[in-house]
Amino acid sequence: MTLLGPLLKYTINLLSLWNAFGQSFSIHRKVAEDGETREETLLQESASKEAYYLGKILEMQNELKQSRAVVTNVQAENERLTAIVQDLKEVQSGPVFALNSCPFDTVSGKSAVHAYFKHNEEGGLNLQMPLQDVRKEVSIHKDI
Repeated sequence: MTLLGPLLKYTINLLSLWNAFGQSFSIHRKVAEDGETREETLLQESASKEAYYLGKILEMQNELKQSRAVVTNVQAENERLTAIVQDLKEVQSGPVFALNSCPFDTVSGKSAVHAYFKHNEEGGLNLQMPLQDVRKEVSIHKDI
């Protein structure tokens, strides 16, 4: 009987260790399953956030393209208006007859008087246009 006591003691210890191992294995498996579930959840959340931010990036890129197009159009319009202002300044600094005070030829859209003075500025005829010719030109345009 002397061997039975230590054998019983070892058997109890072995069963106790076996139970502890079983519980440990169970807990470890549950933790692993929970970890996998948590990992899957985190991956899904990450994929969802990534898709959201990619959508935002694409949206912002489209807005940037539209803004660039608007800026390009505004720059072109600004250049066009600057050219018009420059033309108006040149006309106003020209001869006594300003373009907007001269009658327009309905066919060509140009002022005959303005064309006459422009021709004279380029070294053409004498700048003294006979007064009768001017009156005649003005009366023709007033009749139109």
